[in-house]
Amino acid sequence: MLRDIFPRRLIQWLGPLVFAALAGLVVAAAIVVSGVFNLAATTPHPQTWADFLHYVFKRSVAFHSGDLKPPADLDSPNRIALGAAHYANVCANCHGTPGLGQNPIQLAMTPRPPYLPAQIVQDDDKAIFWILKHGVKYSAMPGWPTQVRDDEIWSMVGFVKTLPKLRYDVYRRVAFGETGSGPVNLPRIDFGSSPALRRYVSFNSDVPQGNVNHYDWPAAGPGEWGQTGDVLTTCARCHGAAGTGRAVGAFPNLAILSPTYIRASLTAFASGKRQSAYMQTIADQLSPAQIDGAAAYFAAQPKAKSLAAATFAVPAADVAYGAQIALKGLEARHIGACAGCHALADTDVRAYPRLNGQNEDYLVNQMKLFRAGGRGNSLNYNPMAAVAKNLTDREIGAVSAYYAAQTPYGASVLKAEGKLVQAQR
Repeated sequence: MLRDIFPRRLIQWLGPLVFAALAGLVVAAAIVVSGVFNLAATTPHPQTWADFLHYVFKRSVAFHSGDLKPPADLDSPNRIALGAAHYANVCANCHGTPGLGQNPIQLAMTPRPPYLPAQIVQDDDKAIFWILKHGVKYSAMPGWPTQVRDDEIWSMVGFVKTLPKLRYDVYRRVAFGETGSGPVNLPRIDFGSSPALRRYVSFNSDVPQGNVNHYDWPAAGPGEWGQTGDVLTTCARCHGAAGTGRAVGAFPNLAILSPTYIRASLTAFASGKRQSAYMQTIADQLSPAQIDGAAAYFAAQPKAKSLAAATFAVPAADVAYGAQIALKGLEARHIGACAGCHALADTDVRAYPRLNGQNEDYLVNQMKLFRAGGRGNSLNYNPMAAVAKNLTDREIGAVSAYYAAQTPYGASVLKAEGKLVQAQR
């Protein structure tokens, strides 16, 4: 009897299998078209299905992150400070902070975002990096807005690994600056009337989306400091009210820069031309008038060394070797003097940033980004990518130490040094 029900030859199964598949597709299509399937966030996944999805997710992350190599300085204060500042601006909205609960809006999602101060211990460094960089489909977890800034992502990994041990007051201090509350009584810069929208670039902005998405700036959220005019307070969390950064060597000194260069940098960050998820999420919320106002404010601050450079001494041997590179170059390798561009007269500083008194660690990181090709440019022309590719880590460290050790100067010194460099060449 079984032989009468089940075909003896394999080819005889083909027809019934095709029929069953077509019948399944018809039933599935009917369910989809009817709309009976409930996709509401207020209806949670059945626990068995949720466990299955989470298992698939964990296995996928483990497979794809297996070959990653975390940097040796993952727990450095610089990385933790950078990650903390971005976490407070973007991630804390969903994943919470030490000592505080999660917002009911975020907990109304399906799936709900995990409370990281408690949950992050379940993941290793490589897995966290993979999730941060690539995000998670069918959840609210986004990928990193620029896919060429692994240095930023590793800094975030370094910070979130500290969350389980952080007290609320320590979190406030590391996320919002040394005082924990940020500077007060800074001028407000109004957003102004509706500005003309400009296109920005993200890692997925060239994927066709019809009219579903709007890749333009000024943009809304995740904070609304642009629309509320609270621009300088937000900037000062990292750069300080005087523009000289924090004592940790993570943030650049803005006070030594010209307003033209700051303006060009903020505009490049907002458009995605200069790549940084940290800065794009800030800059793309600002109107052109606010970018102008922020540039004018920080450029008008007293010229002083970065707070990190003023706090920590750099080795004299590094400064001496760096001076040779900065002022004379490396003739045997056809590398020109840095001062040939960076010590030009004040009228030309709009083309190149001032470096005297800049943060050493920031300069090292920027040079390595130029060398790797992941920085982008504030201006249309920038020779630094070609220059940095010919410099070793020791040379990058030395020239950065030299500039960090220098005292910022005014226009008269700039002109004199510019003439000296021209004479040496």
